[in-house]
Order: sequence, then structure tokens, then C-alpha cells
Amino acid sequence: GSSSSRVHAQYSVDNYFFQQQIGTYTEISGGTVLGDINIDEQVFNASTTGSVSIVNGAGFPIGFPFAFGGEVFTRFAVGTNGYIKLGNDNFSIPNTVSGAFSSTPFNPADTLAYLNMIGALHADLEGQAGSELSFKTIGTEPNRECVIQWKKFRIYLATGDDFNFQIRLKENSNNIVFSYGTFIKTTNPNLVSVGIRGNSLNVVHMRKAQQVSGETWLTSTKSTDRTKQCDLTAGFIPNNGLDYIYYNPPQTSNDVGLDKASLTPAIAFGCQGSTSEPISVRVFNYGDSTQSSLPYKLRINNGAIQEGNLELNPPLAKNQSRILTLTQTLDLSQSGELNVKIWSTLPGDTGIYAVNDTAAIKTTLFAPAATPAPPIKTYSEFLSKGWKSYRGKNKPKTNNGRFTSGFQFASGTTAIQVVAFSSDTIFDWLVSPAMQPTPNLRLKFRAALTAFDSITPYAGGIDNDEIRFMISEDCGATWNTLYIFDNNSVTGGAISNIKKGFSVPIPPVSGPFQIAVYIDNKGTSPQNTYNFHLDDLTLNQGNSYDLGASKVSIDNQNNPNCDQTSFAVKAWLKNAGDSTISAASASATVNNQNPQVQEFSFNPALQPGDSAQITFNAVTVNPNANIKILVRALLASEDGFSAANDTASIRFIYIGSASPIAIPSVINFNDFPSGVPAGWLVEQTQGSDFKVRVRGTNSTRSLSTNVYSQNKSSFAIAPTTAPLPQNAILTFDMRLKNDLAGPFSFGAGDSVTVSISTDCGNSWIQAFKTNAAQPFGFENFQTATVDLSAYAGSAIAFRFDVRINRNDNTGAWVDLDNIGVSENTSSATILNTPGFRISPNPATDFIQVSGAQTGGQASLKILSLNGRLMKETSFSGNQLISVKSLPSGIYLLELHSGNGIQREKIVIE
Repeated sequence: GSSSSRVHAQYSVDNYFFQQQIGTYTEISGGTVLGDINIDEQVFNASTTGSVSIVNGAGFPIGFPFAFGGEVFTRFAVGTNGYIKLGNDNFSIPNTVSGAFSSTPFNPADTLAYLNMIGALHADLEGQAGSELSFKTIGTEPNRECVIQWKKFRIYLATGDDFNFQIRLKENSNNIVFSYGTFIKTTNPNLVSVGIRGNSLNVVHMRKAQQVSGETWLTSTKSTDRTKQCDLTAGFIPNNGLDYIYYNPPQTSNDVGLDKASLTPAIAFGCQGSTSEPISVRVFNYGDSTQSSLPYKLRINNGAIQEGNLELNPPLAKNQSRILTLTQTLDLSQSGELNVKIWSTLPGDTGIYAVNDTAAIKTTLFAPAATPAPPIKTYSEFLSKGWKSYRGKNKPKTNNGRFTSGFQFASGTTAIQVVAFSSDTIFDWLVSPAMQPTPNLRLKFRAALTAFDSITPYAGGIDNDEIRFMISEDCGATWNTLYIFDNNSVTGGAISNIKKGFSVPIPPVSGPFQIAVYIDNKGTSPQNTYNFHLDDLTLNQGNSYDLGASKVSIDNQNNPNCDQTSFAVKAWLKNAGDSTISAASASATVNNQNPQVQEFSFNPALQPGDSAQITFNAVTVNPNANIKILVRALLASEDGFSAANDTASIRFIYIGSASPIAIPSVINFNDFPSGVPAGWLVEQTQGSDFKVRVRGTNSTRSLSTNVYSQNKSSFAIAPTTAPLPQNAILTFDMRLKNDLAGPFSFGAGDSVTVSISTDCGNSWIQAFKTNAAQPFGFENFQTATVDLSAYAGSAIAFRFDVRINRNDNTGAWVDLDNIGVSENTSSATILNTPGFRISPNPATDFIQVSGAQTGGQASLKILSLNGRLMKETSFSGNQLISVKSLPSGIYLLELHSGNGIQREKIVIE
């Protein structure tokens, strides 16, 4: 009973001593194996097969009595996620959740399962190839050890992780040792809980190792906050051989420790200190004797050692603590690094407890920063300029919120991921140091909101969460709102996944002030996890210089043959700042290549709010392509805030051809074993684009696109033709065939259309359509004829569009073949010059047809450009015809008589 004889001397686990050192990691073998290599989300309590829920059982034998937190335990259970639970007789262990330390049990009745826990690397872990979870009691009495070992584990679904670590329970000393072996961590960051918990949810001794605090795994710090965790990233991992030792040495008569040293809260939040700032320390009597005074020594920034004495009045009894103020003060009126070390020199303290005899303060002091201030981008830049991250519901309280850099949206941003779970109602702050007041200051920044993937827009709303920009004039005691993003900002488009610029006036202040970004994550909708990105935050007077671009246009109709490759591009530049601009430059870029830069002078000068038109006279555009022309305003003196308004663009399809399609011309796709004909433009919004493919057993080929569901569309556009003769027609063969050569039919919203353009792709007029109501070419090829006589004398382009709007996965192909442009070979005579007059043309309500020579009985027909009969009536030679019922557009009027067919184009407005 050597262990049980020392139970009375056991401290509560939150007061355990701690030591971290580099040793040698020794792997065990041959122990009891729990689960298999694919172990995940399981707990083991008296069974090696495991369970995925809270499980009761007698546990596994430690092999000796083990004293922990004032109790003696002989059994333990194991959780996959890097922790064990101590118990006796029949006890329960929580299912292997990654928040067993930081979270409160969902069911209060399960609280007992969360007590007396020990976690060396508590996170969402799982096994993989080569993994093994095992335990073994080694050594001989009274120096036995119970070793629980995780071999080759990883973060859930991570690729490349390889974690090796142990929890060791030691018989003679009742020490707990976390031993860490080789660690390989992939780039995705994680937070892990490392610590011990006693007989209450909040009786914990957690370790904190966070990069932003300058800590490492070898220099971790203590926290009695169960939510505190350690960073685990590719460059921030436990050292190979690192030992974390929790120990509970015998008490002694004289043992008063210095648990914590602190400055006034104002200094902690970045305000300038005075020349005589007080220093406070928390003392704790770990010994058996009541103490009436505590001698100490003090060193500031490697200066001379100073001595002092703390009078403990009333005397400090065993297990009592008190916060006291030292005799010495600090000069905190200047900027710089501050390192303060205080240690007790109590007579009779044997010295073996030095781990609790020293308290320290390490911080960076900032005198009020000068304003205006240059832009800040990354989180590391914020830290270097004195900003700090905190947590707190109403004001900053606890250090180290979740602000960080990036989240993949842009490596140069500061970002925070807001996870809206009911158990994750965390309030994060990013707080500036104090800054000097300057008249007419504005807080300027760019911000974006992305979905969980850090790329796509977040349009689903942010519940009742709020992102506030705050100001304080009293060192963080009270805060007022400057600007707020809420759900209306998201749904109204004020903030999206495009970084937009914002400018907020700073109200008049009488002295140094602080700025904060406050995330009020109220956590009411588990599906709504999003990222808030912050960039180019600065304080400046007004908007300074800010030139924006807007309203890009081009002239693409100068040449009716569509062989133009150089265009005039126009844009408007707007002075969005507060200063007059007399000259600037701008660039025009085609499809993100070869920017053309021109200098522009503004006469008169561009006043704030004014706009001016600029023209790029010769911008080269390649034919037969999707074109994006982007104009960017360039102003050397711009302050860098308003880049979100610096660009404007226009997108269009340009169909041009230096080698027009000859007439007559027929394309047989057997001549194209791969690709598509030269000069054609094929593209898709979703799904497959047009391509030449082999169809049928005769190895014939066609221009085809795969027709699948889920709102997919694609198009194929031919280059321009030569100018059309009178009576020209477009003909093509078409069929729709199921993937498995079975029948296929259109659903609602499905269609194949043919459209005509006479302006090089700038606008299109539908000339042919097949859909469920107008079936054509289903299963077998049919030949379609499109009348082009209305376009006589013009060069045209034609396009085939396939649009599918379905909810199933039925697949098929649209095949096109023998596409040709030629003159009409119909047996009916089409007169080149109609022998009648139409007025007015364009018309609105009526047209008058007169002067026709009919040679007998005659009729008038009005047809759409794709040949659909819209209206028909007999004709007597001079007639008034109503067109009120016809939609606006271009139509063909045909006079059928014994003299043949006479045709003219009419326009209905």
C-alpha cells in the first residue's frame, strides 16, 4: 500500500505540478491490442472489441493502485481519440468525441463519464494501415508502469499523418507521463486537448501551446480553462522524445508558490502605461505551515536583481491563495519588449518545488500608434503591429481567439472560421493597440464572406450572427459599434466572396482609442459554417486618392463581314476618393493576357464624384472565342484600399472569320476524325461540349454533344459565312439517340435550337427549335431546312444550342451532320424583286400591301424566320392587314400566286 498511504497528500489535479523535457520515446510491444487498424470513434471498457457510445464496464487492470486527484484507482478504460478514463468497479467512459474535455455533456446524467480523464492528444483520431492501439503493464513492484500506446494514428480522413504517443501511469510516484514519439502532420491545422481532469468538469490542468502566443510544444503553459488547446500543424508538432510529466510530490512545511503575475487590464489591451505601473502576483500556500510573509526577487529585462517582501496579513494558511501587489513598479510609458521574472526565496523551501516558485510576464508594449496607419493584410502583420486576439461576450477577456491567416481564399488575408453550432457560441475579438487621434479619420478595409470551402459565395445567411467593427476610448472597458455585417448584409449582397472595399468614419475622439473586429458567433444553425476574410485594413484621412472603373463597351459592328480584329474599347473612370485627379493611366486586357496601358489626362481635372470617358483605340480580339475585356484604373497615388472598384469588364462572344464559309458548302464530319472544324466555337456551361464522335456501326461521324440531366447546356457556333445570295437556306441532319441506342424523348424545358447572327455574335435570332411540343429527329435522322432569304447580302453566323432541364440521369446524344449553306432549290419560283409595296415598315398595328400583280387567285402568308406560319389571308391586290397579334420581331411576308412566290422582310415593333 505505498500508493494508498500517500492519498491524503494528493493535490486536486488543477494544482498538479508539471515538467516538460526531452527524453527517449520507448515503444512497447506484445501488449493487449484494442480494435483493429481501422479503429475510429470507439471506446474500450473491459472489452477489446470496443463500442461507439457511452459504455459501462469494469475496465482494464492498471496492475497496481494508482492515486489521482485524491482518490485511488485500479482500473481504466480507453478512448480512440487519445484519452483514458480512470475508475473502479463498474464505471462509464464517454464515446470518443473530440470535445470530451472542452464540451459539456449533452445529457447531464452522463457527467460522471467525463470525470477522472487523462488525455495526451485528444482530437478526432482514427487508425490507418499499420495502426495499433494497445496497453501493457511493465516493470516490477514497486516501479511498475501501465503504458497505453497509440501507434501510427492520424486525424480523421487526413492523408500523411503519423502520430505515435503514450500515456504512462507510474506506480511509485503516481506520476502521469505523456510520451511523444515520431510525429508527421499534414498541412491542415487542428486543435488538440492535452491535459487531465479530476472529479469535476472544471477541475482541469490543460496545456496550451499556440503559435500566436510564441509558445511551442516544449514551452507549453498551464491553463485551468478546459477549452484551452494546443495547435497541431505541419510545422508545430511535439518534439520526438518530448515528455509531459504531471506530478504530485510530497508536501513540505514551507512551500509558497507564485502562480501568476499580471499588469493592469489596460496594459493587457494595448493601452500605454504610466511610469509607475503596479505589478500583481497570485501566491498559493502549497505547504503545511501558515505563512505571514514571503520574500521574493525580481528582474526586469535582464536588469539588476531587486528584492522585496510580501506581507501576508492575515497569514496565509495551507491551500489558500491571495493576489498581492509588489513594492516595485514598472515604467510602461515606452514601446518595447517587457520580460519580468519574479521568484520566491522562502526560507526552508527545499528547492525541489521551483517549478511553482516563479511567475513571469512577457509582453510587447506599444505607445499609442501614430495615425494615419498603412494597410494591414495578414494576421502576422496585425500581431507585429500590436493587435491581439481575444474572446469574450461583451468585451475582450481571454487571450487567443481564432483569427488566423488565409483559409485558402487568399493567402494574404486575415480570416476567421465561424462554425455555427449550438455548443460553439464563441465571441472572438481582434483588438488594436491604442492609437493617437487624428481629425477626419476613416477606418477602411476590404472584406469577403465565403462558404466552408473558402471559395464559393456564402448566400445562405448567417442566422443572427454579427460581425462588428468596434471602437473604445477607455482601454477596452466599453465598446461602441462603428459598422456591422449581419444577415441582411449577406442576403442584400453588401458582402460576398468578392473582396469589397468599405470606408467607415471614425467619430471625434478626445484621446487614444482602439479599434476591434468582433465576431458574435451565436451558433444557432449547424449547417451554416462560413469564413470571414479581412484585408487591407487601414486608418486614413478620408478616401485620399481612389480611381474606379465602370461601364465598358466596344464597337464590334464596323465590318459586316466579321473580319475585324481590332476594336475601340470605351470605359468610364470615376473619382471615388476625396482628392482631385488630373491624370491617370488605365489598362485594357483581353482574356487576362497582354494588357494595353494608356495614359489619360483629365481637362478639367476630375473632381471627387466626377466621371470621365476614356477610349482605347485599338484593342486586338481574336475571332471565334468567348471574350472578356477588363479595364483597370491605374493610379500610382491610390492608397490601396479601394482595389475592389478598380476594374470593370464586358463579356461577349465574338464570331469573326478571315476565311468565311463558302456558299454552297456542306460539312461532312467524316473528314474530321477528332476535334471540330477550324473556326468553330464550342463551349458548355455544364456537362460535355460538342465534339466529333463515331456513331453507329458504319463508323460514320457527326458533330455531337452528350445530353445529360441536371440543367446542362452546350453550344456550337460556326464562323461567319460569305455574304448570302438571295433565297439562301441552311440545311442539316439531326437526331437524338439514347446512350444505349434506345428511344429518347425531351422533357419540359429541353430543347435544341438554331440561331442566326448578322452582327458577329453580338445578338442572335432564333430560326429553328425542337422540343417536346415540336419533336424533330428523335431516334432517326431528319433533315431540317432554315430559310435564310431574309439575310440576303449579309454574312451570318449560326449556332446550335442544346439545353437540358431535367432531374433524372437519362443520357443521350444530339448528333448533327451534313451542315450546309446553299441556295434554295425549291420548285416554287421565288422572285428576286417583289412586285408589291408594304407600308409602313416597320409597323405597329397594320400594314398596307399594294401594287401586286398576282396573275389570278392569291394569298398572303406571314411567317417567322424559322418558317412557322403566323398569319394567312386571301389577297385581292390592295389590302390592309392587322399585325397587332404578332410579337415584336422580324418576319417574312410571302405573296403566293400564279406568278410564283414573292417575298419581303417586315419588322413588327
